[in-house]
Amino acid sequence: MDFTLSPDQELLRDTARQLLGRECPAELLRAHIDDPAAADPLWLHLRDFAALGDGPLTDLCLFAEETGYVAAPGPFFPTAALFSIPSAEPAARSRLRSSTRPASAAHCDSL
Repeated sequence: MDFTLSPDQELLRDTARQLLGRECPAELLRAHIDDPAAADPLWLHLRDFAALGDGPLTDLCLFAEETGYVAAPGPFFPTAALFSIPSAEPAARSRLRSSTRPASAAHCDSL
């Protein structure tokens, strides 16, 4: 088996690494311990990546690995898990997603 990352996966990993390196310094994690709202600005960036939960698992794992590397606080993983809810009824799945995701993630529908 070939476990080499595709160019798109490398780009995703590198983008996550740069974003989290810039937006999630160790000071943010320390501040989040005392005030959970301290991570809200980070969530403004991460919420657009929550749609990875609806794509290939490898992509979600690459992004989640980078959030773990910086110990990113906040609801990224639970939110991404909402995108991967298995459902026999596609209409119900669509209603759940539209009621839980931010409006800025609507552009993902066209991908």
